[in-house]
Amino acid sequence: MAPSLKKSGNVVIGVDIDNVLSNTDHVIRNLIEQEYGIVSRREQIIYWDYFKSLPITPEQEGVIFGLFHDHYCLQAPIIQFAQESLKLLSANYLIWLITSRPAKTNSLTKEWLNQHNIAYNNLIHSNNKIELFDTVKLLIEDNGKTAIDYVNKGVPVILFNCPWNTEHQHPMIFRVDNWHHALDTIADDQFRLKYLHQIV
Repeated sequence: MAPSLKKSGNVVIGVDIDNVLSNTDHVIRNLIEQEYGIVSRREQIIYWDYFKSLPITPEQEGVIFGLFHDHYCLQAPIIQFAQESLKLLSANYLIWLITSRPAKTNSLTKEWLNQHNIAYNNLIHSNNKIELFDTVKLLIEDNGKTAIDYVNKGVPVILFNCPWNTEHQHPMIFRVDNWHHALDTIADDQFRLKYLHQIV
């Protein structure tokens, strides 16, 4: 049963795409195996940069992400229950998709979003996500450093548990394992009253 979400049409929730909506890590590791013959598991990726977790160079990682951004991003599986969750959230909040993908991926990214019927109000490409902290009231992310940047500005973060963000801890970081947990967090009366300033 879906949690009950209070309507608050002018509250902006920022949502990352890679590894929050799109299972990007799965595609990146497959590409690394395809190009360099290196087989890996998700649990091995304990650093944000793949070249720090696997025996590849920064230049090789750049090649892999170039392939991903030019074509393979369309092949990424959707994270379980992401589509349904964004549909529920979009009925009550403004959904801004905030991605560090380069702007050149805009068309392919929109194509992927349309293929998977992702509900959203705005798509923003930014290498400096923190510049949006004064508009975003809640961020949903997998990047631990970005999470810390936001909570240091007073913005709560729902952080999807991933091997590469285990060291990032803060009272305003709410860790979740999946979209069901994320929705339950947002639906919590105390959370909405304290962080989204909604009357419960």
